[in-house]
Amino acid sequence: FNKMLNLNYLLKIYRYTAFINVIMFFVQNIVFELFGYRIVGILTFLPITNIGGSEFDVMEWSENAQIVERSSGFFSEPAHFVQFLFPLLVLELFYVSTKKSYIRSLIYVFVLLMLSSGNALVGLIVVVIFFMAYILKRIRPVLAVIIISLFSLFLFSSFHYFLNTEFGEKLLERQTEMSGEVDNTSGFIRIFRGYYVWDSMNTSEKIFGLNSTYRIDETIKKSYVAFMFGENERYFNSFQNIIIQTGLIGLILFGLFIVELWRYNNLAGRCCVTIYIALSLIASIYFSYTMLLYFIVASLLQKENSKNNAYKSLL
Repeated sequence: FNKMLNLNYLLKIYRYTAFINVIMFFVQNIVFELFGYRIVGILTFLPITNIGGSEFDVMEWSENAQIVERSSGFFSEPAHFVQFLFPLLVLELFYVSTKKSYIRSLIYVFVLLMLSSGNALVGLIVVVIFFMAYILKRIRPVLAVIIISLFSLFLFSSFHYFLNTEFGEKLLERQTEMSGEVDNTSGFIRIFRGYYVWDSMNTSEKIFGLNSTYRIDETIKKSYVAFMFGENERYFNSFQNIIIQTGLIGLILFGLFIVELWRYNNLAGRCCVTIYIALSLIASIYFSYTMLLYFIVASLLQKENSKNNAYKSLL
């Protein structure tokens, strides 16, 4: 499948898809400000039981989605929209790198901040670090120091201003969920809960993993956080999924794959890989469409970088 893809064509389709979602996102916010409810982006007449399982009530979900605090375009929740946007932001900043792509990047960053998601905050920190490395690589050191200093000052001022807005306050409120205290907040469930299940596994299980849903369910039942799991629920972030399902051996094998994807890649490809790793610590994107998107983009960028290096060696 990867061999059949063309990076520039993928980027073109990616932009169109993102544009439609961004427009929908702003329409949802405008309608909410004017009328007090949000337009539901999910097409509820399609089979969407993957959102909440086989007993998922689409009508009830649709009614609740109209009064939620945050819009999410055509995605079921803001975090999914955030995860979708990051590879495109990376491509625009580090691969395309034109004036138009920088303008589009500013729009994407603005949307990411408005989504008020912890995923957005984590991913943007990675992007900023890579952007500074990008500046240092392209211009003279003295000029780079001046630009980075001014950029840091601008970033700090913008972030301080943003935190005092309505969206900034919502984002700060969500960060309080990441204290690590055992409770039923979204932050604890996404980041910490799975480690209590890991702690309940014996040495052999930690090495080889729990290779069946039955064994995972049994381990959840004997863990300290068993009361926090619903019936047939097995939500873990990506890192926890790897160590619980496949053990330390699986983690090593997955790590080797990540290293191979990192090697001979360019800055954009490595930024995609790093964002995926960072999001894996707070989101369940293991063996998901999101994981496929990040790895396809990183792989295509690696292939593009190899072609460029081979061409340069012939000159």
